[in-house]
Amino acid sequence: TLFADGSGLDHSAVCAGSGCPVSAPGRFGAALQMDGVNDFLAVSKKPDLQMTDNFTAMGWVKRDKFSGWDGFFGKLKYAKKGAVLSMSGWNVNFDFPSKKIAATVACNGVYKIIYANVKDDLLLHHVALRVENGKSSLFIDGIEQTDSATTPICDSGMDFMIGKYYSDISEHYFQGLLDEIAVFQRPLSASEILDSYKRGAVRVLYQVRSCDDSGCSGESFGGSDQVSSSYFSELQNATEGISSFSLNVPANRYFQYLVRFIMDNSLYSPGLSSAYIN
Repeated sequence: TLFADGSGLDHSAVCAGSGCPVSAPGRFGAALQMDGVNDFLAVSKKPDLQMTDNFTAMGWVKRDKFSGWDGFFGKLKYAKKGAVLSMSGWNVNFDFPSKKIAATVACNGVYKIIYANVKDDLLLHHVALRVENGKSSLFIDGIEQTDSATTPICDSGMDFMIGKYYSDISEHYFQGLLDEIAVFQRPLSASEILDSYKRGAVRVLYQVRSCDDSGCSGESFGGSDQVSSSYFSELQNATEGISSFSLNVPANRYFQYLVRFIMDNSLYSPGLSSAYIN
């Protein structure tokens, strides 16, 4: 099974474990539901993914359990030879002892774990690791966490893994939901990371109906499927352009639209500046 890369850079992922993740509803269409047993994805170790400085990796994460170490995504190699640990690379993970989302950066056995400010709550969170001029920072829901690291990163020479802690050891699989995993070949600004979070955390959903009477008696609001449970939303837009949808409503004299404003975080609110009906 192939999981397509939306960047156009040919970094599609393949099922590399004994099983394959299944599709589940995500923040932007479909997401990956990982079983925590033996399914994970691998992206081939191409040169442009051998990043050790000045990059950003991010995604939406929702864990199903508090027990165990879980790897979200990354290129961390354990590489233990006898009693000598030679860990290299990086990943974003769940740290079991602290019960916190974390990131690990390493080079030839020297490593640092960067911890989130608070314990995980098994809810959906936007997680980002930014490495800029040798400094590694962790962002949770668009907010830079207090902890950071200046530990150098050495490329592990391994594939980019999604849903597993180490690239070279078959253990610590992720159980839960992963969505919109992205890697940028530059350090995104704090405002760019926040905007990426806000795009999923605050949402404007639309429904419409056309009616043969001014009171719209008997007609229900609907979205893309013209049923009450569906909506038109920018979240359905997979392009960089402005969203465009066909309404597919009967040609009646009267038309109404309903707008729902949804937010996951009380610090940020969606808004509608204007509406135009043609």
